[in-house]
Amino acid sequence: MLHSTSGRGRIGILIACTSFISFGYFGNTKYVDIFGNGRKSQTSNSYITSLLEYSGVPNGSTYRHGYVKNTIMKTHIAFLKVHKAGSSTLQNIFFRFGLKHMLNVLVPKTGNFLHGRYQIMPLKQNEHYDIFACHTYYRKDKFESLLPADAVKIGIVRHPLDRMISSAFFYREVSRFKYLKNVPSKRFVNNLVNFPEKYDPKYFSFTRNSMARDFGFPMFKPSDIKNIREYLDKLNLEFLLILILEQFNESLVLMKRFLNWGLIDILYLAKNAHQHEAVFFNETEVEKIKITNFLDYEIYEYFLKVFEMKLKNTSKDFYDEVTVFKTVLEKVGEFCNTKNDKLVVESSKWNDEFTVFMRDCALMNRTELSFIAFIRRKLTEN
Repeated sequence: MLHSTSGRGRIGILIACTSFISFGYFGNTKYVDIFGNGRKSQTSNSYITSLLEYSGVPNGSTYRHGYVKNTIMKTHIAFLKVHKAGSSTLQNIFFRFGLKHMLNVLVPKTGNFLHGRYQIMPLKQNEHYDIFACHTYYRKDKFESLLPADAVKIGIVRHPLDRMISSAFFYREVSRFKYLKNVPSKRFVNNLVNFPEKYDPKYFSFTRNSMARDFGFPMFKPSDIKNIREYLDKLNLEFLLILILEQFNESLVLMKRFLNWGLIDILYLAKNAHQHEAVFFNETEVEKIKITNFLDYEIYEYFLKVFEMKLKNTSKDFYDEVTVFKTVLEKVGEFCNTKNDKLVVESSKWNDEFTVFMRDCALMNRTELSFIAFIRRKLTEN
């Protein structure tokens, strides 16, 4: 039996032909692969001007209306960037939103991982950060100390088996982590699964309970069911929304509604990369993965149920909006591969007419490190 990313609980052979370093348009194709109260203070004119050059926002625009008229957008957002779960695409969305709406986007002084407050670039007096979307390990007090009190938290999860495969190949072939380079290349992932005590012995690693580490889990035992569920319930109260990678477009439309954003704010482009050979698991190996990654399975299954409940509580026209969103994504993807000046997206029940420019394509295509460096440079100039 084929085990697929959406096949919760199904066991058998899994075929994973391609992984994606950062995710883009999913459409109908299945891909295998943060942070005092008070109103926003004014940023310097030079900073605003430089951002407008990249965002196509008319000078003087505020864009504080939501997708529902007479509502206010949520502009204080902490996104937990979960490793190898399509989070680079989400990060790009949050970065672009911050630039477009002239917000302060928090990035570390160096690198792309925020370890502590010493890495935070200082702002001018009476200013605060509005958006955080870089890697860190979740801790409630850390997140809430870096953004205004009304900030909301967003996260994302991915099926643990597919996340582990993608992570294994990426961190072996791209990041060249030593513990993964030590695994024989023939039947690489199978060796990693069958001999964890030899190749992947740590409780937390990039191929073992990685989502749990990102969400700040303690080192629970599999028998600590009560404590695990209590921690999951706590996370569910602290996060406004946990997205599901396997339902990426549905997740974005739901997030758009929760944040009162516009459809233009959740656009993204496909970024396909890092192909690897097919991976086949037998039933015994799948069961071993469930044991070594037991926390990640608990997280995924819990938040998949929460997500499905939230979908049930949406309006009847939700999937109509998802269909419109997919159509717009196709048009934007085609436009960004042309040499046209602009694309005018017509209005619908869920969006006003808006225009996409080639500079928007450039921002959607921008890599994580390049985007972080750009934001860091603009913050330094102030």
